[in-house]
Amino acid sequence: MKKSKHTPGPWKAFGTHVGFDTGVLVANAIEMKQSNLIKQGHMYEEAKANARLISAAPELLEAVATIYCLANLQTLLETKYSKALCNDIMKQLQVALDKARGE
Repeated sequence: MKKSKHTPGPWKAFGTHVGFDTGVLVANAIEMKQSNLIKQGHMYEEAKANARLISAAPELLEAVATIYCLANLQTLLETKYSKALCNDIMKQLQVALDKARGE
């Protein structure tokens, strides 16, 4: 598997900002000059949802990479995956999807 060039996760959403508990910022879902205007309306909720989605990116990338590797392995070996392995993959995907959706 290729090594990612992005800042390693996990990331967290803090309002419209994405980063680490230490305060290090990875991304901002809105432009700083607009943040005070947007906080008053609907766009702020959308920006917070965008930040949650951005914060889930490392987990989503890992889940997709895992599925890709397993599908490739399935093709190569022409065997069926074990139920336990499939359950582990589904849990990994569910965690990433829940985080992206803000659930």
